[in-house]
Amino acid sequence: MEIENKGNINSNTTILDDNSPIWMKKRDEGRKRRVEKQLKYSNEINQLKSKGIGEISENKIIKALESNDLNIENAFAELCSIKEKQGGRRQFKKEKEDKKTESKSKKKFSKEKKNTADKQLEKQKRKEEKDQKIIDEFLLKHPELKEKFSSTTTPSAGEISNTKNEEKVKIDIEKIKELKKEERQKKFQERIEKGEFKKREKKEKKGEETEENPKRKNERKPKEKKEKKEKIIKESTEEKAKRLETIREMIKNNLFTTIYLDGNNMLFVDDVIRKDCLNKKTREAELKLGKLSIEYAMKKNIPNIKLVFDNTKQVLQVQSEVVQLSVSSAYPEFESSDDAFVVWAGKMNAEDLEKTLFVTSDRELTLRLHSSKVKFVLKSGEYMKEVREVLGEEAYNKCL
Repeated sequence: MEIENKGNINSNTTILDDNSPIWMKKRDEGRKRRVEKQLKYSNEINQLKSKGIGEISENKIIKALESNDLNIENAFAELCSIKEKQGGRRQFKKEKEDKKTESKSKKKFSKEKKNTADKQLEKQKRKEEKDQKIIDEFLLKHPELKEKFSSTTTPSAGEISNTKNEEKVKIDIEKIKELKKEERQKKFQERIEKGEFKKREKKEKKGEETEENPKRKNERKPKEKKEKKEKIIKESTEEKAKRLETIREMIKNNLFTTIYLDGNNMLFVDDVIRKDCLNKKTREAELKLGKLSIEYAMKKNIPNIKLVFDNTKQVLQVQSEVVQLSVSSAYPEFESSDDAFVVWAGKMNAEDLEKTLFVTSDRELTLRLHSSKVKFVLKSGEYMKEVREVLGEEAYNKCL
């Protein structure tokens, strides 16, 4: 295989010219070398990973292989020493972080203790002020009752532990509350005698309607019906079987010239690739998808395969004698690969559409593609199943 950094076939990729800056050229050359080495030493890398190296990057593995002249045993010994160093550093960092967390927790606990004590003092002060206000207001209205109360002052913040002053204030407030209740009852009885209050008669009963108060159902206005979206009609089992048969027959007869793959939708189909994505190893997941797709295309003699992601920095083009794989990014020309697929399908002729296959499991995208007169759409799970059947378990697992 020959790897060429030609960018993407489509217009959304950048092609480096002589006027482009030096750092961009160096960056793209480094990426090109990395991809070449990963494809070149793929068997050796898989052998070392099977021995149990751990979480060591592929760049370090390649360096170890090159320094030891592709001797796997010497490279494995070198990588084991690197792994031990990494483990010691991680343990030191963990101990440091644990000490920091312990010191922070102690500081928080001491602060919380101080805050709780301050809050209790503030609550006590507020309560004392409130009680004092009640007593003062009542005594302004009834100055003749001053002699009954032993103390009209509340204890200060420093004298909270003195129980005698607290008991006197409590007694005063209870007496005042009782006197206030008596006053309210007297006023209420006087107003009843004058005839200000009358008993209310219940005119309405449950379940009855009146002219003044009709039921709520009649008062309600009919709500405006919201515009419902078009329902996605699910495919029946017979239709699905027919669709798969037609696509498989066309693949056997070598009628497809191009396949468009929805990369972001396919990253979560296989278990190994999904784990890489969840562990923030998107580059490795994208490379694995590219390997599987190019191996499948070589066996089925499909000349062009276009793997499109929403946004990726890993833009490259791999070319062999029969097959050409182009990995591209929809951004910045398009917001997502869905929009790119719809635009590219709209520019195709009827003859080109009969020779192209789109792979995606997004239902909204399939509707949009059918509206732009696309005939053949395969789901990502069905495609990966087809790849596994064609390559076989051994070859399929080697690509991963």
